[in-house]
Amino acid sequence: MAQTLSLAEHIPLGLTAKERTQLLKLLINTIRQQNQSRIKKQVTPSGDRWTARRNKSSMAMMRKLRSNKHFKVRTSDTMAAAGYSGHTARIASIHHHGKRQQVGNRVIQYTSRPLIGVTSQDKNKLINITKQFVEDLDRA
Repeated sequence: MAQTLSLAEHIPLGLTAKERTQLLKLLINTIRQQNQSRIKKQVTPSGDRWTARRNKSSMAMMRKLRSNKHFKVRTSDTMAAAGYSGHTARIASIHHHGKRQQVGNRVIQYTSRPLIGVTSQDKNKLINITKQFVEDLDRA
């Protein structure tokens, strides 16, 4: 996966493997939703707008990269990861980092358009979700 965020080390002790998996799945899906929303709005994780296309097309950029089919999550009781894999990861990396790519017989330099990231608001949201999850476990 192109971007991996280690959440497991921040999970409260004393949770069973099943509870850790549930919590990590909840957290990583939240991260994916936040990043999909930013991709749809065409803004970087820092809040800056992406550079417009050179050909001034009105079609939204990265439409397919924000879909669940391509923007995948994996979880277990010890890790959670969100990102891209295979050919999609290569395309996402080119756009995320602003790399060069050969298209036909010419080389194109892409503008950097960061796709995945975690903001301080995202971190606060994850902390609140974790607290709520633990509180709900204590009530049960």
